[in-house]
Amino acid sequence: MSSVRVRHSLQYIQQLYDSGEDRSKLENLVRAFRGIQALPPDNLKSFFYIGGLHGLPYRGPGETDPAWWGGYCWHDSALFPTWHRIYTLYLEDALRSIPGCQDVTLPFWDQLINLESPDEPLIPSVLTSPTFVLDRKIIDNPLYSYKLQQGLVQKVEGTNHRYSKAEGYKTVRYPLSGEYRVAAPASRCNLRMLIYVVY
Repeated sequence: MSSVRVRHSLQYIQQLYDSGEDRSKLENLVRAFRGIQALPPDNLKSFFYIGGLHGLPYRGPGETDPAWWGGYCWHDSALFPTWHRIYTLYLEDALRSIPGCQDVTLPFWDQLINLESPDEPLIPSVLTSPTFVLDRKIIDNPLYSYKLQQGLVQKVEGTNHRYSKAEGYKTVRYPLSGEYRVAAPASRCNLRMLIYVVY
């Protein structure tokens, strides 16, 4: 029987790292993502392959049929939560397959952790920094961007290849675009209540 996997919020892992209390959780998370991103695209545990289960590169009927959502992800369906639980477990298992990362777990996003601290950043720096120091070396941060190991050619009829990308294309995340910043702590408390009502 396998042991229980303890998952922490990304904000907490970042806090442990920044304080020096425990740098290993974030370092191993980065190491694991770096590891799966380095695997060949056809490897079933590679970032490229796992990303394709969710979206690009499209497979099966979604590869050419515009009436079919290209990825396997069940958006707009009652299956959405269940499908994503299995998908994230598969991703986590791939991360844990990287040597030295057998205890890595996918962190969750705590939407409420710093709502009452307006001076605290809402986005952990590991998501906004292009580099990361790992094993005393500066590396490209795999949580910031991913470089495609092979091109993506969108073949869906009528889309004019708008999602096609060349090999070597670097994905870009915009974690600060649309960031929700509220000046007054009272407003943050109202946001907290809204989040509780929604979820």
